[in-house]
Amino acid sequence: MELFTFQQMLHIPQVSYASTAPELSDNTRYDFFSRVVPPDTYQAQAMVDIVKAMRWNYVSTVASEGNYGESGVDAFIQKSREDALSCCPSSVIPEKHQQQIPPAERPPVCPAQLPICLPM
Repeated sequence: MELFTFQQMLHIPQVSYASTAPELSDNTRYDFFSRVVPPDTYQAQAMVDIVKAMRWNYVSTVASEGNYGESGVDAFIQKSREDALSCCPSSVIPEKHQQQIPPAERPPVCPAQLPICLPM
């Protein structure tokens, strides 16, 4: 996000192929920013629609640490609450462990029917 702010000051347009953070949709703050992917809220709604179509009512989320993974989980949890779905507590994989997680530091087991994983 710091790069976006710097480019804003210089009026340099930026087009992102991967930025999904909802706050980037605020054209008053990021008027020189565009993206070719939808914000997390759209992806979250699609995941909720899949969960509902499969008639699952209790799911878990796993995400990588950082703006993309965690904001995606937040959007999914918000959308799932709006549709009365139950979620286990979220598991966030710290950046330092994204390649390999030692057994002692693995997230607790959850009786969810489906883990929702956001890319690392």
